[in-house]
Amino acid sequence: MEIEDLKKVDWVDVVNRKESLLFYSLTIRAYTAMDKVVGIPFSFKNAIFKGTGEIIHSKKELDGLLALFKSNGTDFLYSFRDNLISQVGKFYEFASSISEIDYSKLSQKQLVEYINRYYELGVASHCFLIPLAIVDRILLKELMDLLPGKDEKKKLDEVSILTQSEKENEHTLEERSFLSLAKAHKDKNKDFNRLLEEHLKNFSWIGTRGYWWNREWKREDIIERIDNLFKQGKNPEEETALLDEVKKSSAEERIKLVEDLKMSDAANHLATITQDFSYVRTWRTDIMYRSGYKAKNLFYEIAKRAGFDTESVIYLTFPELIEIAENLKAGISNDELNRRKSFFAFVLNGESYTLLSGSKSMADLMNITKEPERVSTLSGNIAFRGVVSGKAKVVYTGDDIKKVERGDILVAVMTFPNFIPAMEKAAAFVTDEGGILCHAAIVAREMKKPCITNTKIATKIFKDGDMVEVDAEKGIVKKIN
Repeated sequence: MEIEDLKKVDWVDVVNRKESLLFYSLTIRAYTAMDKVVGIPFSFKNAIFKGTGEIIHSKKELDGLLALFKSNGTDFLYSFRDNLISQVGKFYEFASSISEIDYSKLSQKQLVEYINRYYELGVASHCFLIPLAIVDRILLKELMDLLPGKDEKKKLDEVSILTQSEKENEHTLEERSFLSLAKAHKDKNKDFNRLLEEHLKNFSWIGTRGYWWNREWKREDIIERIDNLFKQGKNPEEETALLDEVKKSSAEERIKLVEDLKMSDAANHLATITQDFSYVRTWRTDIMYRSGYKAKNLFYEIAKRAGFDTESVIYLTFPELIEIAENLKAGISNDELNRRKSFFAFVLNGESYTLLSGSKSMADLMNITKEPERVSTLSGNIAFRGVVSGKAKVVYTGDDIKKVERGDILVAVMTFPNFIPAMEKAAAFVTDEGGILCHAAIVAREMKKPCITNTKIATKIFKDGDMVEVDAEKGIVKKIN
């Protein structure tokens, strides 16, 4: 693989996900197995996963995948969804089945069997990451085309109402549990400590998205959130009632809009399908991250037996971890490990992929895609209306959320359930990615905070401390200092 060859590819930024090397090693392997698992005659030949979060693809290949899905029709989308649920469900079922095992009592052979099975199921489930984003684009475009009128922003608002899932995903379930816990704290409930431990058991994994297990939510994290809730003058009972009201009003709003638009059966049916996919999209990533959390002690046990630092497991690939399990010997030098901690990237260029590491590799890949033009005003999709100003705080990972203070504008590539503590304090949300069905949009509607998504480059334009105005009436974010 030559850097000059990479420069010839028509690269386009796809998403930004700062995930661990261990997690990425499942996704990059899935790219060469997609045709068998997803059931389409397609596999990627060009992709780059950077440890700094950027994931880029060949535009030609993405367009080819989009065309392939379109050509297969709506019936294929149903089978795709069912296949996704089955594959991801099997992965989670296996991870759950091994989560309580005392691995120290297992033989080496058993450890090898478990890690191989995890890898096999993990690769299969990761085959649905990029394809589901493609499906979202297809469904959104087809539904927009079926709605009356020519005002695109109005139609986006209508699609937002029509497709909001009635099923509650993990972030809403966690929010309900948290508010119940806050009430117990306020009431000085004698069972508070037990309830707190139960909350952590069910939801502490949310902080570990991307296999960053050192970010697991702890007791002090939840206590701090409770303190912040009351500092903002909020009442847990009223906040719970608000969640109920948002859910109820969303359902009523959808029914009324269907009547007002006099939607055809085809449009109504497509809206229901899109609503289903909006839930599945969040569900499948939550399951993938939670599965890693449940299986992490297996990975740690393998590392321990080989005398390898358990905290550094996330800088291995799964093939390397399997090799360690088989030989009980770390096959990676400290120098290489340190280079990966500095920077790493997976590069798929042809039939196989290469792992790069260190500052030189970072410099080599720096100019693969162009930096955005420096501007002071961005436009995007309105997820929830309102106008507010505040200091920008750019949040990439769970480590960044603590810098968000009350009244700040949270700027992110995309928000995730582990961002909730920061979103509770922020006055508005701005994201690079996402549309009307993304996490930020859903939370904005629940919290009734202005939100603009799909700005493309907000995290590259705004810096911590910039004074910005979020005009979610016009869909504009701009610097005001």
